[in-house]
Amino acid sequence: MRAFEARRQIGSLLAACSIVDDPISELLDVLDLRERDDEGFVGLGSGHSGYGLFGGHLIAQSIVAAYRSVDPERRLHSVHAFFLRGGDGIQNIDYDVETMRDGRTFCHRRVTGSQNDKTIFDLTASFHTPELGPGVISPSPPQHMEEPENLPTFEECMAEVGPIFGDEWSKGPRPVEYRIEHAPWSPTGPSETGGINFWFRARRALSDQPEIHAAILAYMSDDCVADTLLVPYGRTWGTEGTMLVSLDHAMWFHTEARADEWVYVEQWPVEASGARGLAESRMWQDDRLIASVAQEALTRF
Repeated sequence: MRAFEARRQIGSLLAACSIVDDPISELLDVLDLRERDDEGFVGLGSGHSGYGLFGGHLIAQSIVAAYRSVDPERRLHSVHAFFLRGGDGIQNIDYDVETMRDGRTFCHRRVTGSQNDKTIFDLTASFHTPELGPGVISPSPPQHMEEPENLPTFEECMAEVGPIFGDEWSKGPRPVEYRIEHAPWSPTGPSETGGINFWFRARRALSDQPEIHAAILAYMSDDCVADTLLVPYGRTWGTEGTMLVSLDHAMWFHTEARADEWVYVEQWPVEASGARGLAESRMWQDDRLIASVAQEALTRF
């Protein structure tokens, strides 16, 4: 811990630079899809060539595209996505939205993302018109959560362990404020379940648009959930000879939440065999479960 504290100042400087650059503005630009003449949409690439397109990037943009095709009172309650091909981070992505059903209470959209006339991503989104139910069932929040202000930032952790994910990902600005409670690269190590737990929030207030908050939650839901499948082996996706590729991703939005207020994320590995593994995640805000996530990934090393 002493060595970590000694290097914390370096990480704080990196974090300060990220705040000055306001990387959330870059993410909001990514979510600001341009409409095509044929009613489709075009989204910006990540601008990174080294590691292709981040899965959360595709999920988030697809959620915005789907939201633009439904009535304003609808709220997203689930998405199910498949990563079909690796994407090019430099190129833009074309999105096409198909109306699968418009009912009185629920409606469904299918969004496909493509580059060079090849489909790289497929997502189905289900929307619900808010209504009162017979009651609320909610699990108890995790116990003994450390307050985010007492935890190291991602930048501070990277200053301690070095660029274990490569220079571009390890040293580049994070789109949100990110506080690590448990991770192989944090002072406390992984959680008791072999997981990676953290807090996040946007560094400044955001608009009230529900699609923006849902999209940022989804973006962060893919940040490192599959990484938990490598924790038992002492590896990360940056470890030489390691392949970790997301195959599919499901997310359920239990209640509306804000991405500019603290969200606690707990993640853990569930099962792995035959080079495939399943990881799960929960998101909490104000002691309420706001979203659940499951992702399957290909693991080879």
